[in-house]
Amino acid sequence: MRKTLFPLALAGAVWFSGCASRGEIVAFQEDLSHIKGKVDRVEERQSEQDSLLIGRVEYLKERLRETEATLRLLKADQLQGTEDLRNLLTEVRSTLEDAGTYNRRLAQKVDELNLILARQGLRQQRDSLAASDPSWLYNQATLDRVRGLPELARSGFKEYLARFPKGEMSPLCRYWIADTWLSEQQPDSALAQYERYEKAHPDHGQVPASMLRRAMILAGKGKTDNAKALYEAVRKRWPNRPEAELAKERLQELGK
Repeated sequence: MRKTLFPLALAGAVWFSGCASRGEIVAFQEDLSHIKGKVDRVEERQSEQDSLLIGRVEYLKERLRETEATLRLLKADQLQGTEDLRNLLTEVRSTLEDAGTYNRRLAQKVDELNLILARQGLRQQRDSLAASDPSWLYNQATLDRVRGLPELARSGFKEYLARFPKGEMSPLCRYWIADTWLSEQQPDSALAQYERYEKAHPDHGQVPASMLRRAMILAGKGKTDNAKALYEAVRKRWPNRPEAELAKERLQELGK
């Protein structure tokens, strides 16, 4: 530092004194040249450092841009991945729902198949019992009638007649078929069936009850004369039967 300031001090002395030797001037020029060289080297180094600094800054800026671009890509990929995952979950949920529906339908079909097999087994058992014991079929139909199941009872009585048209219980089956129609409030069907029963079995024990029911149906239809004729026939043919007493009461109601 002192060596650098000496030429400046010397130059200042020469400037103020106005005189200097040749050697001093030469020394001054050499020092000045030396200082200039140092200044040039300093400026050159500063320029190199500035260039390095600028390059470093540009490099950092480029890395920053690359990092920002990478982050944007990662964010886009993440969003796309999230959307893909959401779609996949929706698809899986839909598949599970379809599988649940299929399983429920399959279970329903299995239940229906089991029911069919059970009915077939019961049907086979029922057929076997009916074939070996006709009264069993009649008793089952009678039980259905007592339970208040006229349609099922009627089916049982008809089946008995189809299997055993001349069976011991066939007259009663025809009579009770008419009765099931009457219990279902279908008087026309009942009336026709009572007539078929009486024609097929005119001496059967339920004929008085059948004629009494026919008379009641006809009276309900306003056919008073036909009803009175039937009531009179019951009274005369079976005077000691309970139906005869009831027929007498109904005739009185009709104003005989």
